Amino acid sequence: MIANLTYLLIPIIAFIFIYLMRPGALGKAVDRQKSTDYYFNKWNTRIYYSPSGNSFSLGKNHLRGVDISTFQVLGLNKAKDADHNYFEHYCHFQGVFFYSLTRTNIYRMCWYDPLSRRCLPLFIFRTLNQITVLDANTIKNGRNIYEFEPKLGFFKKQIVTEQSAEKEYNLGE
Repeated sequence: MIANLTYLLIPIIAFIFIYLMRPGALGKAVDRQKSTDYYFNKWNTRIYYSPSGNSFSLGKNHLRGVDISTFQVLGLNKAKDADHNYFEHYCHFQGVFFYSLTRTNIYRMCWYDPLSRRCLPLFIFRTLNQITVLDANTIKNGRNIYEFEPKLGFFKKQIVTEQSAEKEYNLGE
């Protein structure tokens, strides 16, 4: 009888141990009164963005480069630390442009749409040093200029000469 009970308890204990020790488990909310979207990990060494704490269905995003000691939740999906402002898991870049850093150190840019209050994904870049914000709807990356088309809801890419870019966006001044 005890042997049968042992066969039942070992898988249950193993499952509980694995569940509690998994590296990506969410810990407590950073500030539950302001938002249920930002969470510490179990050891309070990382911060994750997980909508409503539902990491199983909606996923979670690690906020890379965040200063945990100065991190504050401002609202439902807004937060800040000493050096950055965050919208969801995107970090503010310039103007209405935000970025997130992926696991493979690739920057994913997005454009904040004030009407829908969402970040619309744009492009992927290897470094932020190459990016220049020209105006509220335009960014430049090397010779490529990306202009947002509000009616279409996405950016279109233009390859321009340096002279036409200098003339149109006053880059030569």
